[in-house]
Amino acid sequence: MVTSQLYGLLARVAMTPGIQQQRSRQHTSAAAQVTGEQIRNLAPTSVILTAGIRQIVTTTSGRSRITGDLAVTVVQQDGGWRAYDIEPAAAGNQGGAAG
Repeated sequence: MVTSQLYGLLARVAMTPGIQQQRSRQHTSAAAQVTGEQIRNLAPTSVILTAGIRQIVTTTSGRSRITGDLAVTVVQQDGGWRAYDIEPAAAGNQGGAAG
């Protein structure tokens, strides 16, 4: 589950016509596995953690494996926890006081 702001952004990116056409033309399918790795920052209403991503993408051209690390910020909202921000771990939120 994600915040409504992040959902809107993800939906716009996924629905980009050029990307959809390319995926359709190449018969793209993907499977992914996400593994929580480390808590970077823990606050009463937010948590920043790193997650390892392993993805297998299959197209008419073959299969490829993609790996990476993400920084994920989750916030307490509407009685639960929702993803607020997702970035590459090297560039992602480190937590701590804003300066």
